[in-house]
Amino acid sequence: MHCTKFGGTERFLLELCRSQVQSGKRVVVQYEKRPESNLYRRELKRAGIELQVTKTQGKPAISLVAT
Repeated sequence: MHCTKFGGTERFLLELCRSQVQSGKRVVVQYEKRPESNLYRRELKRAGIELQVTKTQGKPAISLVAT
C-alpha cells in the first residue's frame, strides 16, 4: 500500500489501530513506501503504532497475527 496524504483512510486506520493499542495489543502497519505525510507518521508513533516499510513488489505480504 502507498500513502501520499493524511486523509480519511489514514485517519480511520489510525483510530482503529489506536483502539487496539489501548486494549494492550502490539500494532504494526506495513506500507510499500514510507508514508509521505509527516503528520501521519508522527501520529502513528505517538499512538504507539509501529510503522514498517516492506517492499513486496506486488506480492502478498505475510499476515501478521495480533498477540
